[in-house]
Order: sequence, then C-alpha cells, then structure tokens
Amino acid sequence: MPIQFTNYSRIYRDYLPFGHYDLIIVSLVHQRPEMVEYMANNLAKYVKGKFLWVVHYNNEQPIDENSLPSWAWLVRDTIQTARPSRLLLMAINQALKFSLVNVSSTNVMTLSSGSAFFREFIVPTISKVSLISHEVKIEPNKCYAHIQEIDVSHLGKCAEYLKSVGSFGWQYGFGGDSDLEFHKLIKNRQFKYLRGAQWSGQIWPYEVARMLVEDLSDLDSSNLHLQLKYATEELYLSTYAYNYAICNGLPIDFLEVIIDWNSGYEVKSMGYIEKLRSGDSDGSAICKLSDNISDIIREYLLI
Repeated sequence: MPIQFTNYSRIYRDYLPFGHYDLIIVSLVHQRPEMVEYMANNLAKYVKGKFLWVVHYNNEQPIDENSLPSWAWLVRDTIQTARPSRLLLMAINQALKFSLVNVSSTNVMTLSSGSAFFREFIVPTISKVSLISHEVKIEPNKCYAHIQEIDVSHLGKCAEYLKSVGSFGWQYGFGGDSDLEFHKLIKNRQFKYLRGAQWSGQIWPYEVARMLVEDLSDLDSSNLHLQLKYATEELYLSTYAYNYAICNGLPIDFLEVIIDWNSGYEVKSMGYIEKLRSGDSDGSAICKLSDNISDIIREYLLI
C-alpha cells in the first residue's frame, strides 16, 4: 500500500518556520494532543540551544499549533501509520521533508513519544553522529553484533552471519534480509556497511537527512510498506548515518536516549532516574515511559 494521507482536523499557524538551527528534533506522536503538550514542556525544561521540534502528529483528536511554543511545528502532510510496518519510517520521512523544505540545520535528532529528557541537553553546534546503544555499558558481557557494523557483502544474509558470530537475527531476521527495496538503496549509494540502532535518540548531520528524504521519498508509492513487518526505522536511519560518518571521518557517539533493553525496557523507578543523573554524562533522555502523561515518572521529570 502506498502512503495514504490523513484528513484530521487541525489548526496551523498561517506561516512556516524559516532560518538555520543547530538541531532539528523530529518525533512521531500517535497519542492524544496532551502528549504533544507534555513533550513540549519536557523539551522546554531540558533542551538548551537553538533548535526546532517537528512533530508528525496523526491522532484523530484536533490540535492547535498556535498553542505550542514558537519552536514547535506540526507536519502538514501526515500519513496513516501502522505498527509494525515501514509506514512508521515513512512518517519520519514526512517530518524530515517538512523540515528540509523550510529550514536548515547542523544536525537532526530523532525522538520517540515514549522518550523524555531527564537532565539538561546542550544542543551540539558541530556535526555529530550518535548511534551507540547504552546497553553495551549497562551489560557489557553480551554479544551486540546485531547493532554493530555488518559488511555489505552479507546483504540479504545478515541473520545467517549474525548466527555465525553468536548473535541473533534481530531486524534482519524479522524482515531486513528480504527488504529488496532497502537493498537497492544501499547498492545505489555504494554503502559499505549496514548498521542497526534504536531509532529514538539518534543524531546525524543535516546532509544525512537530505540523503534519506531523497531516497525514501522514492518509496512513497511502494506497495510493500505493510508487507514489511519489521522495525525498518532501526535499520535505514542508522545505516545511512553510519556510512556518512565513515566517509567523512566523524566519530560515533552514544545515543542521546538511554534504553535498558536487557532489564524490562520500561522505566518504572524514580530511583533509576536519579542513578542516571548521578552517573556518567552520556545520554540525557530515557525510554520507554508510559503513554499516560499523568504517570508518576512523567510528572517527576517536569518537577
């Protein structure tokens, strides 16, 4: 099924963003407008610097863009999404399209609605690539080959390769190995590696966003979006960013969003947040938080 646009009630500002920013943050929000408001409050409290926040909001509940901070904007051409499918990736692309048409930036950051900042985040002013999962520090003795670089020679057979090195197939086994449209994009770009990563908390230069928009927009009319039932957003984005970093000699930093994949995934303890606050300085946001904005953890983060 090609992408299909929504037709929900919206009130937008009668002008569009413009200018240059140090960072564009793009998010997908499927929850009610209260989640957009919560995220705006969270960003206002913790994010310091010249940034723009662009939201692909596709809940049927009405929302008024004028009620949001001046740096918060809603994507005009939102699309229908479904999980798990490539439509989530295409929605991210809609947010990138809106951003690139109107403004420029040094970097772009991805942020899920299940994520929130817990300490101050200083917006970087130089080109940056953040892809390393914090789980490699939280539990260093595990094999993390599935989120490390994989030579393009294994394209289509990555799950088999991972099994041979003691890992598991991950998104490659779930569908990445059979995603021929993804493979074609990689070959056309002459990428040397595949690289997986959680999508929330990635940071990459504006040029990576331009590459993604150029390539993903060609997939708008694809009939495979619903057939590909794997987390494409955990392969496409990071593969583009990683190859850009390698070609341009940029270091790979830790993701800005901390997820403890090995211990339940969800954040349920304020003590855990305080432990992170007193620990090392890598990462300033956490995931996954409850969809309930009145959840005690979410409220705690705004105090």
